[in-house]
This record gives sequence, structure tokens and C-alpha cells, in this order.
Amino acid sequence: MPRGGRINILVVHDQAGKSYQWSISPLLLRILLWAAVLVCIMALSAIILTWLLISKSDRIGELTTENMRLTVYSMEISQLREELNYHRRFTRRLCGMMGIDFPDTPAVSTDELTATQLPEMAGDSMMPVSGPPDPLLSAVATAPLPSELSPHPNNYPIGVPMRGRPSRGFSPDQANVSLRHFGLDIAGREGSPVFVTAAGIVKFAGWDDALGNLMIVDHENGYETVYGHNNAMMFDQGDRVNFGDIIALSGNSGISSAPHLHYEIRLDAQPIDPVQLIRPDSLRVAVENGTSR
Repeated sequence: MPRGGRINILVVHDQAGKSYQWSISPLLLRILLWAAVLVCIMALSAIILTWLLISKSDRIGELTTENMRLTVYSMEISQLREELNYHRRFTRRLCGMMGIDFPDTPAVSTDELTATQLPEMAGDSMMPVSGPPDPLLSAVATAPLPSELSPHPNNYPIGVPMRGRPSRGFSPDQANVSLRHFGLDIAGREGSPVFVTAAGIVKFAGWDDALGNLMIVDHENGYETVYGHNNAMMFDQGDRVNFGDIIALSGNSGISSAPHLHYEIRLDAQPIDPVQLIRPDSLRVAVENGTSR
């Protein structure tokens, strides 16, 4: 082809008898060909990248779900280990009082308490060494988790939000303002899963100077539940949560002396005793007494 020549493209319609002709330079043709190749490469790259991102997102979701499941199993195992330790120490104490030799088996953990320490510990257990059992301790320590229940037909918050031992109850009428407490404190290992006790929308998820990492869930029926002192929160404000979802991991944030969950139930913006709703039998009594609806 002569230098500086052009390339003619002729298209003839065999039925209409019309023809179309274009004339382009070799340089422009090469540019168009390279542009077409580049567009094809970019489109293929975009398809591959999208596929990789979708695969990675699915994998992250699977790993997150598995991590939550393993966290729950780990916390349940830790709770069983702690209860086993307590019953073992309690049995040792009883054997000593009755003059029976306790089998010399290895301890489950290295923090074995001595016999003189057991009476102090008994006050925080489900069943004191002497005297009647504390109703609060019995109700909370034996209450089912939301994962062990079905949602209430009226979407009442039911079940205990975290496995642990109650350390402080509901005391709204204390004459001393500093002793007032509008919720239930449940002591447990830091990082324990916190379950939402009814479906709803996250009304608040952020920092509170007193309650630390705080989450408030609006159940859209007059009820709200409050979860304070968390270490991490799994949902953001505005998210919808389902009954039994793990919404946080317990912690020691805010004004707190030890890892625990501060749990409140509010009905029409007024705090009520959470113990009334954590068990099906206590819920029935609360409805009959008019303290719940």
C-alpha cells in the first residue's frame, strides 16, 4: 500500500441495491482495533473481579457465621467448666464437713478456692450453703436463652440475654439515688455472646459515658430492651434484628468494675423488672398482674 494511502470499506446491499462506503486511514484503523481489544480486556477483567468479590463476600459471610457459632460454643463450654468447678469445690466442702475423704482428682482450673473461701463465694451462687435460695439468682441462672425459646406471639422480650450469674437486680425505689438500678446485671466472661430477646429495630448503637458500648432495640410494641457495657456490637443503628440474634459480645466498657451485661426492659419508656419476662411462668404472672401487656 502506498505511504499515506487510505483503506476503503464498501458494503453493498444485494436486495436494495444500495451501497455504503467508508474511507479510513490505516492509523485510525489500528487505533480502533486496539481500542476494541482494550475494551474486551477491561470487560473481561471486570467480570473476573466481580466474580472474585462475590466469592470473597460469600466466604466472609460464612466465616462470620461460623465464628459466631464457635464463640457461642466456647462460651457455653466455659460456663459448664465454671459450674463444674463450683460443684466440685462445693462437694469437697461437704465431704470435709461430714468427715468423708474427697477423691484426690486433678482440678479443672488452677484457681481452686480453699474451704475458708467457700462461704464468701456462696452468696453469688445459685444455691447458698445455708438458708433459702435467692429467687433472683434462681430465676436468672436457670432462665432459658432466646435460642432455647420460640418468639413470643406478641413479640415480648423473653429469655435471658446472656448466660451468667446475676450480680445486681432491679431496684428503682431505693431512697438513696446512688443505689437505684433500673435493670439487671449479669456477670460473665468478657466476650460472651449477647442475644436479643425480641425482634425489632436497633434504636441506638454507640457510646454512652455510663454504660459504655450501648445498644437499644425498639420492639415496635411499646417495649425496648437495653444492653450495656458491651465489648463489641454486631449491628448498627437502624438495622433490623430477629429474635435470638447475637447482637453484641459482653465486656467491661463504660463505668464498670468487672465484665458484665447491664440489661433493661422498658415499657412505654418506663423501666420494668426484667425478671418478670425472662421466664415463661414469670411472664404469665406479669401479664395477670398488669405489669406487662
